[in-house]
Amino acid sequence: MPFDPAIEELLETMKKAGGGPLPSEQEMIARRDEFNAWIAASARPPRADVKITDVLADVPVRLYRPVGVEGDIPLHLYLHGGAFILGSAMDGAQDAELADRAVAAGCVVASVE
Repeated sequence: MPFDPAIEELLETMKKAGGGPLPSEQEMIARRDEFNAWIAASARPPRADVKITDVLADVPVRLYRPVGVEGDIPLHLYLHGGAFILGSAMDGAQDAELADRAVAAGCVVASVE
């Protein structure tokens, strides 16, 4: 079955740029697992003055709220990259950075899965 013409054009452009074939699903899973293990091993713990809460709904969200800041405060929406292949809002790899943002900006940070 042929690809959509726009996809064919993209694949041809990638081929001309020296891109090789895409890895198999098994290779991608292995690479993702290696990457996630490296991230987990190198992540620093989040600061203690931020409450981290997971909201497990249709779309999971991890919230970072500065401790002691009550009431309505601004929201910073964080959408991690990863092309639906690498990383997760729920894996803890961004906890320290996003906790720092919450305190620095005096806001709730919402990291969407």
